[in-house]
Amino acid sequence: MISFGQFVFESPKPKVLCDFLCFVFDLDFEATAADSFVIDFFGLKVLIIPCEKISTKKSGCVLHAASVDELDQLRQKIEFFFYKNQIKVSPPLLFGNELRFNDTDGRAWFVDLPVSMLTRKVEFKSQDVR
Repeated sequence: MISFGQFVFESPKPKVLCDFLCFVFDLDFEATAADSFVIDFFGLKVLIIPCEKISTKKSGCVLHAASVDELDQLRQKIEFFFYKNQIKVSPPLLFGNELRFNDTDGRAWFVDLPVSMLTRKVEFKSQDVR
């Protein structure tokens, strides 16, 4: 039986990427040899290793949030991390049910709500206009 091993993110600044992911998603990391870090990312192992130039900017990750409030809190944490560390990147964008942002290396991240969270009961009050 084949099982999933780990994600490997290459980064010219692995510590900064590690700090970003741990701060935004409330995770812990373990330092390994020579500027490499391991994060338990919601049950998946993520290895962050150094490289001279990143070649994975076109890769992306899709995650799911439990509520609109969770999306907004995540957006605020991302903005705060970039402000606190004086990192100049595009701000995270909240498009209704989806948050889009780039990490410190420019990888695209998408966090959306499951379809079941999008259905809302809307009450319409009718008005007699005679």
